[in-house]
Amino acid sequence: MAFFGKNNAFLAPIFSDIRAGRAHMMNFFYESFEKAVQEDLLRTSRGDRDLAANHTSDFFLSVRRTLMLGGEEVRDPAGWLNRSLKNRRILIGRSMARPPVTKFAGLGGEELGKDPAHRARRPPRISSSTTDTGDKRLILEKVTRVLLGLPEKYRRLLLLRSGGCSYEEIAAREDLSPGTVKMRIHHGRKMLLERIGGSIDV
Repeated sequence: MAFFGKNNAFLAPIFSDIRAGRAHMMNFFYESFEKAVQEDLLRTSRGDRDLAANHTSDFFLSVRRTLMLGGEEVRDPAGWLNRSLKNRRILIGRSMARPPVTKFAGLGGEELGKDPAHRARRPPRISSSTTDTGDKRLILEKVTRVLLGLPEKYRRLLLLRSGGCSYEEIAAREDLSPGTVKMRIHHGRKMLLERIGGSIDV
């Protein structure tokens, strides 16, 4: 299914603004398609809302990362988005096809039948030399990678906040109190900083 159709006249200027670093346009793109994308992925995930929500956030973060860090301009935005969403559906299908993993608390939480060397690793910390050289692309790559690994309740709010939404706007959108939004963003920001070992403005 061509979810985004052939709507390049609408998408091309949005992509151009996002590539130029205009965060409000990423937020506009997210607001315009987030619910529809999540409903599409909800069908693929057979009604698993948490799974669909996680992959929806991952989809938009992937779009943002590619546009802000990518080299060449995306000449066919609609086609590229359709392929990206198709790949996301395939990922969901594969994840659902895997047998459930059993963990034993008495063994330190190791996954049954999985080599400890294959456990999820944290992304490498950002060294002071990287910060000193001003390699913003490398920093953004690492921050995005760590952000993808945060729990959904923190990742989603950080994404909205970085897109320019106020605490009140996020609270209204997510049906939360402003205090809860501030607390989750604070904790999410703290987790992000601990994992990248640096300072960021989110």
